[in-house]
Amino acid sequence: MVDIANSTFITASLSLEKTTQYYSLFLNSMAKIAKIFGAKVVKNIGDSILFYFPTTISLKEVLDCNTAMINLRKPLTDALGMYGLPAIDYRISSDYGPTLIATCEKTMQEDIFGNSVNMCSKINRLAEKNSLVIGSDLYHLIKEIPGYTFRHTKNYESGFKVKYPVYEVRSHLR
Repeated sequence: MVDIANSTFITASLSLEKTTQYYSLFLNSMAKIAKIFGAKVVKNIGDSILFYFPTTISLKEVLDCNTAMINLRKPLTDALGMYGLPAIDYRISSDYGPTLIATCEKTMQEDIFGNSVNMCSKINRLAEKNSLVIGSDLYHLIKEIPGYTFRHTKNYESGFKVKYPVYEVRSHLR
């Protein structure tokens, strides 16, 4: 999941047209990167995008996708500036686990459910601006992937996992 930081505050001073441009540039840019790395974009949720990686995608691709999203910040901010729009900050979160995929009969659009989806949404707020956090379940699968540093930052406390560890991820390839 990738979510704009402070979007309500930022867009409060923008016209409807400028707000639409702001969200469109962000959401379309992030969706494009996700698709390049093999992710399936499920939906836009206001100022965020929910996407998942099929089991056929390597876990390194997950990290590389999230890193590409972080690295897009400067070019995206430059593009926004060309339209007279403010700079953008965002947070990215990922986790791993069983995910249920349902298709709406009327629209044939996929939606995803499950604890890993819920946790990904919850831990997003624990990320610093323009950074990536991952949950413990994903961390234990990717902690040996070269080119990345993982640092335990905080724990998320919830009803189904007590003190779930959350890790910040840094790429050495930035």
